[in-house]
Amino acid sequence: MRLCCFPKLQLEALPTLVAFTVMISVFAIVLMGAAGINGDNYERIQVGMTYEQIVAIMGSKGQEGSRVEDSVTYVWKPRFGIQPMIMVTFRNGKVVFKSSMGKLK
Repeated sequence: MRLCCFPKLQLEALPTLVAFTVMISVFAIVLMGAAGINGDNYERIQVGMTYEQIVAIMGSKGQEGSRVEDSVTYVWKPRFGIQPMIMVTFRNGKVVFKSSMGKLK
């Protein structure tokens, strides 16, 4: 039996094609996790913004890095590896400091 869209593809090859498609999809999702970590987004972060505004810019929630009294630092970094990363410190819910590590594109 042949598939209509792939005249030379045999039905027996279908599981391999499905596995390959799933693998590519997972790879794309992993790469998209770092999509918000770039120089343009870093420049958009301004003192006085809220965490919700930063999440909207970055496209994802950051990981809480540290908390001291009324200050908390969130980190945005790739799922695999540590660089590049963007760190934003909030005091009383507002941005007071931002920094980056590694090369932002």
